[in-house]
Amino acid sequence: MIEIRHLVPESLSQFRDAIGEAFAYFQDRTAAPTRCAGAQRTSREPAFNELIRLALESPTLHKLAQVLARHRSLPLDLRLELQVLETFAPRRPIDETLAIIRDDLGDSLNELELEIVALAEASVAVVVPFVWRPRGEAPARGVLKVLKPGVSEQLERELAIWSDVGEIFGDRCRRDGLPDVDYRDPFDAVARLLRHEVDFPAEQKHLALAGTTLANVNGVRVPRLLPFCTSRVTAMERMDGVKVTNTDTLAAGARRRLARRIVEGLLAQPMFSTQPEAMFHADPHAGNLIATDNRELAIIDWALVGFLTISEREQLAQVLFNAQLQDASGICQAIERLSQATPLDASPLRSVVERSLAHSRDFLWPSFSWLAELLDAVVMQCGVRFSENLLLFRKTLLILQGVIEDLAGHGALDDLLVTSAINQLSQEWPARLIFPPGSRDFGSHLSMIDLLRAGSMLPFVAASRWFQNIR
Repeated sequence: MIEIRHLVPESLSQFRDAIGEAFAYFQDRTAAPTRCAGAQRTSREPAFNELIRLALESPTLHKLAQVLARHRSLPLDLRLELQVLETFAPRRPIDETLAIIRDDLGDSLNELELEIVALAEASVAVVVPFVWRPRGEAPARGVLKVLKPGVSEQLERELAIWSDVGEIFGDRCRRDGLPDVDYRDPFDAVARLLRHEVDFPAEQKHLALAGTTLANVNGVRVPRLLPFCTSRVTAMERMDGVKVTNTDTLAAGARRRLARRIVEGLLAQPMFSTQPEAMFHADPHAGNLIATDNRELAIIDWALVGFLTISEREQLAQVLFNAQLQDASGICQAIERLSQATPLDASPLRSVVERSLAHSRDFLWPSFSWLAELLDAVVMQCGVRFSENLLLFRKTLLILQGVIEDLAGHGALDDLLVTSAINQLSQEWPARLIFPPGSRDFGSHLSMIDLLRAGSMLPFVAASRWFQNIR
């Protein structure tokens, strides 16, 4: 049994006992022997070894570990151990994977030259490379992503346990006098979303949509689907390269260009979309972000995605916009519109927002990191309930912050997003001449009235910040 308490960072120390009790419950009901020696590690910390072994056998814990692998609040040695789970060498016997390929593809296999060695293994799938030689056309190199045998059933068993884990976690928090929040609900929401991991037909639709959506984003590629897809096999173009954080040999400028492409493709594109719903990649750990041999960014594994409504994007923009103006009332109104729990108690919400704004005075503008922390605070302290997709977007921000800081340094995510927002606003000026002043039908989701208000208030806000910071 892994003792998880001493691996919990100091920033979460108040939840240490609750995390330990909930994790022990999960372990007790998912205990399984390690599949093979390939899972062994050489860490100096025995608990790390056991955690990696358990994660390799548990698709849900594997996914959680990938989320935490770049979380800056965790000790560096633990993060380095967890990063092995972003990509790892195949562990399963190739025969069982080949059997699924033969069953599903049948005579179509005659067109393919399979390599009888898996290229990689992920939490729910094994990747097998091939060469396709269509008649009269040039050969195409591709990969088959193959669902692991039995993983769908295992995932369902684990997701049922996680529902109880949320209840146990919440009960312990209440006994310890921590905020009385419905913890089971977000656990259930994540569980529902994780079911998409094994829905290969859905991933194939996501891949096609992502390829169309990102086609005009410079230097960003999405694997092209190939005509050998089934409910257990996804055939796609092969992307050669390394995960973006394994690019130490590149110059700092090249690494920052990769970081900028991550921001443009995974955050700016959905945030600045004017479509009724904007799809975003909800599992952007470093193993799914490939620096290709020609220094482009390839984004793979589109099983887990989310969709932000235009209303959600508008209200997120209003939170950041009003934070720039130090307008607590405007932020509270936006959060109330985002919340699915109504009515909210206005007093604690106002207090949390004002404390958050006081912290934001320490830097030039409220950042996306600040936004993520505010979303966490209003959930934990005010009973705000966000949509599943908004929770998923919060998780995406968390993952990308760690990946981009490892790639391009501290603060790079916020710097790149601000630059992207300024570029977006500059592109909108010609259209603003013909749109009504109150219209927010722009990628920035800000009206001309919003911008005029900002122009009139920002000098006073800047002077107030300066005065408060020198006191």
